[in-house]
Amino acid sequence: MEEKKSLGKYIQNKRKNLGMTQKELAAQLFVSESAVSKWERGLSYPDMTLVSPLCEALHISEHELFTASDDWRQRQIEEQARRYKRNKTIWLCVTCIIYAAMLFGTLTWGITSGNGLTTFAYTFGACALLFSLIDVPMLAENDKGVKCFAASFASLLLLEIIARIVSPTNDPHWLWMALPGTALGLLSVFLPIILAYADWDFPFMRHKAAFCLGVDSALIGLLVIFGQFFYGDGHPAVPIASTASMLALIWGVFIVAHYTCWPVPFKISAGLTIGAAFCLFTNALIEALEGYGFRVVFNVNRSNSGNIAPDIGLILLAAAAVLAIIQVIILKRRTRP
Repeated sequence: MEEKKSLGKYIQNKRKNLGMTQKELAAQLFVSESAVSKWERGLSYPDMTLVSPLCEALHISEHELFTASDDWRQRQIEEQARRYKRNKTIWLCVTCIIYAAMLFGTLTWGITSGNGLTTFAYTFGACALLFSLIDVPMLAENDKGVKCFAASFASLLLLEIIARIVSPTNDPHWLWMALPGTALGLLSVFLPIILAYADWDFPFMRHKAAFCLGVDSALIGLLVIFGQFFYGDGHPAVPIASTASMLALIWGVFIVAHYTCWPVPFKISAGLTIGAAFCLFTNALIEALEGYGFRVVFNVNRSNSGNIAPDIGLILLAAAAVLAIIQVIILKRRTRP
């Protein structure tokens, strides 16, 4: 009985606070005025089908109705959420007005001064960059870091394209070096961080390190190919082969360290073997591409002017063999009965 009276008193107080009569509340709920009167006098409960409409009419939550008390904590949270949405809308409107004023001002100045669209184009790229850094975090509901990075990355590339279009230079090919260079500089730093915190259901997410290394390798390859194509002289295959051999060294060590289940000494031995192969054959491959034939020349007389890479390769190969033999001996002793 006390619960009915508490609920009835709560409904009555909320109705009066809204300046609503029993008849008006009953009309909103499509019930009789006497039904509302019975609720408020604690003679009966509202029907379960009326809970949601009643809460909506009294501007309360279902939790508040069932407990017959105001949930001030929830109301505070809702008020903070409304205030945040309002401030976000104001912030976005203000920044968009500023961007529009900047664009309109530079466009007007460019037309009246005879400067054309150069300043306007640069201002547009700068506004895009500012938007990615200032407004995208406000607009993004989830994956804020990824969306901010993607937007800023795209705006940086847009700025480089704008610079190439509106400010032609004596070097017409610099954009082909700038685009992959910018991508390499940003992705090599931020892509591992993004993938570490991202919760995506993609197959490559099981191989995050390999994916990052693959992206970096592709961008390095593009840089070398573009550089050789636009600015290279001499034997074009030499820098490409040198880069490919260096990437092969990195990938070989990475695969051994990351994907093999060998004991640590075996991994180190395999890494040393890969390094030895790089030292022994890379220079020989380059000389073959230059037309001198494929040959591995050791610096027997230890001349400072000679190529010591093959000698370093032999040392690494010997160290790898010794380490592997020691590990095999240790394993055999452990397996003895």
